[in-house]
Amino acid sequence: MLMASELPARRVVRRPESSEELARRISSILPDMETNGPLTYHRKMARSFAMSTRFVDELRGTANHFDVRKLFHEAAQMDLETFYALLF
Repeated sequence: MLMASELPARRVVRRPESSEELARRISSILPDMETNGPLTYHRKMARSFAMSTRFVDELRGTANHFDVRKLFHEAAQMDLETFYALLF
């Protein structure tokens, strides 16, 4: 509420919204819903497993790739697969 009270009050003018504007709004909300949404932990664990094993390997050899398994092992002193096995 404190942050909202600092925003300047201005009159809202309603106009038809384009599909691009709607897509922009949806894409700005999705990350928050992914993190804080009413999903069960089962889906979050499965998504994390898929992202860190299957999809990260598809980026191997590109500028956006980093070795998740190696970084996790250095940080946790445990293999990523062992960690997921313990979670499940």
